[in-house]
Amino acid sequence: MSSNKEVLFDNKYSVKKSTTPGVFFHNLPYIERMSTVRDKKDKVNVDGFVERKIRHLNDEEMSDGWRLVLPNYILRTIKDLDNNNKKYNRHWKFHKFNMHLGQVPYHLMCKVKKVYNDDKLVGYYVRDKIYEYRISLSEVDKDILNLAKVLHYPCPNVRRVKDLVKIIQSEGIRDGWVLLKANKILGNLRKRN
Repeated sequence: MSSNKEVLFDNKYSVKKSTTPGVFFHNLPYIERMSTVRDKKDKVNVDGFVERKIRHLNDEEMSDGWRLVLPNYILRTIKDLDNNNKKYNRHWKFHKFNMHLGQVPYHLMCKVKKVYNDDKLVGYYVRDKIYEYRISLSEVDKDILNLAKVLHYPCPNVRRVKDLVKIIQSEGIRDGWVLLKANKILGNLRKRN
């Protein structure tokens, strides 16, 4: 006979698959506080799991500083071994994105690796748990990295931001969270003046 805890945690994983790229389903726990006194060690009780659709962050959310915490893998299929035992198959590298460097999340920019074909640089690559990013090569990649670093200072140098935005946009790049955040800063500056 299985306990209530085993039954509860049997529904811990979502095996639902999404057809939209970058979207996955994940069962998140909902909890109820055991104690009414707020101290450093609150006791909680997991009452169950709720299935939620998790989508990738858009450029607007990334420019506001949001970061998506991803699972290490996605569970997809269940195999019944015996009557009560279930086995889940885990899948890594689930979602693939093709983009330019200005669309890569900031926390991954320092982890970008170069991809070569016959000793010639053809692009970049970075992986974040279940997301895999293939990054196209452009002439202004160093400028995009510099702009991302400048934007993460508490008080970015506005003149430097203007110059870097001008250089990046001259290459034909118009989207991505880096340019969106830079244009917000420049737009706020124009409103004040």
